[in-house]
Amino acid sequence: MIRPLCEVVKFTAQDGYIYTGLLYRAKDSLAKTIIHVHGMCGNMLSFSALIDLAAAYQNNGYNLLTFNLKAHDCIAEGVYANGFDTKEEFYYVGGSLEPFERRYVDIQCAINFVKSFSNKIVLQGHSMGCESIIAHQITSGQNYDTILLSPCDAYRLQMDYIYPKTVAELIDELDNYPDNELLPAYFFGINTPTYTNIGRYTIPIYKKAMHSILTGLALKIFRQDKNFEYHLPIRCLCVLGRKDPMQTYMPKHAFDVLNSKFDEFLGVELNGDHELKPEQEELIKNILHWLR
Repeated sequence: MIRPLCEVVKFTAQDGYIYTGLLYRAKDSLAKTIIHVHGMCGNMLSFSALIDLAAAYQNNGYNLLTFNLKAHDCIAEGVYANGFDTKEEFYYVGGSLEPFERRYVDIQCAINFVKSFSNKIVLQGHSMGCESIIAHQITSGQNYDTILLSPCDAYRLQMDYIYPKTVAELIDELDNYPDNELLPAYFFGINTPTYTNIGRYTIPIYKKAMHSILTGLALKIFRQDKNFEYHLPIRCLCVLGRKDPMQTYMPKHAFDVLNSKFDEFLGVELNGDHELKPEQEELIKNILHWLR
């Protein structure tokens, strides 16, 4: 596939934080724009099918914006515009540091930027980017057609990692730790099945970010053993891979739970992993068909 052309774009939050993104424009500059939101500790290019998706979108008359949330990667250097009310321009940011709720601000800034040149918007999330775009819509009251790529039951993943501790116990334990130090390794990570050869791995995290995940919407939106009530008047496409080691339930069960959450819902199961490899071509076909 021919690599699509893109431009580096920057836009700024009210607090002065500067976002960097890549904009893949279709020939019609007013075309529908898909805003891609990456997952926990990911970045604007971390979803492996993104470039192929960008090419497909461009060739079919859609724009794609992918950008780094303030919570990109684990720990990274962030830039603020001149005039921000501190003495320095550079600060450490990243998924290990930023509270989950900051993603709502990030997504809104991207939406505001896109509205300057595009009259229709679709939100697309991968992994925890899915929780982010749903939570943004729930809290803001704004509604956009939505593409969910490999959403997971974050509550079940958290429970599998911290067992035999509970979420409530972790919340209580947070009081024992300072704000400016990484939490012990048992607080946050992924426990994948043994067949993946990945095993158990720790995600470094600070107190503020951990508290927001444990107490906010992040663990509630796709929780499958306890229904979280919400309904969005939108069209939603959800794509899951049956070989995704982060899926703790069969895709059909996840689709059954999500079906009532949206005005129109379509669930697609592919023979892929968390990145939906090696089913990128099928992924693209399904998304383009749904967009039409």
